[in-house]
Amino acid sequence: MKLLKTDRYARTVFIYAFFLIFITAAFVAAHLRAEQKALYDEKERALRQLTQTIAEHVVRTFDGADQTLRYVRREYLEWRYVGTLTKITEDANAVTRLFKQIAIADERGRMIATSIPTPAEELAKVNLSDRPHFKFHQSVADDIPRVGEPLVGRVSKQASIQLSRRISDSTGNFKGMIVTSVSPEYFSAFFQKIVADENGDLGVTLFGEDGVVRARA
Repeated sequence: MKLLKTDRYARTVFIYAFFLIFITAAFVAAHLRAEQKALYDEKERALRQLTQTIAEHVVRTFDGADQTLRYVRREYLEWRYVGTLTKITEDANAVTRLFKQIAIADERGRMIATSIPTPAEELAKVNLSDRPHFKFHQSVADDIPRVGEPLVGRVSKQASIQLSRRISDSTGNFKGMIVTSVSPEYFSAFFQKIVADENGDLGVTLFGEDGVVRARA
């Protein structure tokens, strides 16, 4: 009889211990899931903030480059003077190393000025009429900037992102375009700093609306 009581007591203790362990394990698992979710949510918030910071930097950079384009275009339209192209590019690059070239093409696509010192006979051979950014401004009368896909420049001989604007006369007729060759390496270097700060746990790629990669790290 005593043995039966002892056995029943042992089973009771075992069942109690089992449920205690089960409940404790379930509580620990739920706590871990909550911690993991909190950690995931925090990482997601940080990633959103980082993405916004990158986007704002890219927009500011292209806005600054576009301001330079509009300034040079205004000077060209008012004075037909392009001698400041090299100086403007040098001044801008002293801070950012952003521009590989600023150039102007006439309504036929002939390059008539560039910030890269180029002999006149060589410049006369350069024609941009087949380039997508030239065709865009030739067909679109609106005064809007175009951020093109990376192309190898015919004067710079380097791959760059083409930021361009239409040149029109006072009556709106197409008179060519002004274009700056923006360095993709500038963005890649900026992205690499971010990747380094994140211990290499992420990658950054800059896409255009056309799905073409502009820069990455």
